[in-house]
Amino acid sequence: MATPARKIAYSPAGNSARFITRRPFYKGGIALNPTHINNCQLWLDAADIRTIIKNGSNLVSQWNDKSGNANHATATGTLRPTWTDNQLNSKAVLDFNGSNVLVLPSSIYSLANGANTIFAVCKTDDDSSLQLIFGLAEAGITRLDLRYKATAGEIYYQSRNNQTLGVTKTGVTDTTYGVVMGRRSGTTQAIAYDGSFEATNTSGVDEPDIDAASIGAFNETTTFALNGQIAEIIAFNASLSTLNITNILNYFTTKWGV
Repeated sequence: MATPARKIAYSPAGNSARFITRRPFYKGGIALNPTHINNCQLWLDAADIRTIIKNGSNLVSQWNDKSGNANHATATGTLRPTWTDNQLNSKAVLDFNGSNVLVLPSSIYSLANGANTIFAVCKTDDDSSLQLIFGLAEAGITRLDLRYKATAGEIYYQSRNNQTLGVTKTGVTDTTYGVVMGRRSGTTQAIAYDGSFEATNTSGVDEPDIDAASIGAFNETTTFALNGQIAEIIAFNASLSTLNITNILNYFTTKWGV
């Protein structure tokens, strides 16, 4: 197997990402997939047609979870996103048109009640409006989420028991595909884009009372709905180490070319 020439070495807060040549991560001689890292709770992969349940118009009613936890995402009627082939690195993505949302089961709710790391390979077609990529909510208010902010070039992550005091990353080219990552360890919240240095704060808090989870819009409604595309989402109920963040970013680079 040829070693890709350009790989990401992740750098945490305060340091720029750097690019080095390195071999892909292996476990037992098998090339990395996200479940080779402990604590993978959700793995949604638009490139894997086996995980997509759709009709003849490519409207997706179910996106099956590959983590082994059966956290499948579902949608009905006009809320269904569209599976679109040959988009990113000749692979399929899910297209959200500003009125679509996928709902996640209650088994994912505990993600907000402790350390977590969430990755999304995605882009927006409208960087002037607030749009949710992934979110867990309690009593109609998001508590753990990744989003595009209403200001061009800004992304946001929060993992806390209030809808304020999340952390923002600026200077992002959000209308092209990239990797959005949010993570929390204790009170530290961090967000990064394409392996760049993390923006952080110390306002993170556990939230034990989540009652809704969704992809592509807010709180299982079409409020703050995404007008853009999602290629892959991976979530862990742990704050990943620098090594394992690098491994996931390398996996995305090899697969998606981001």
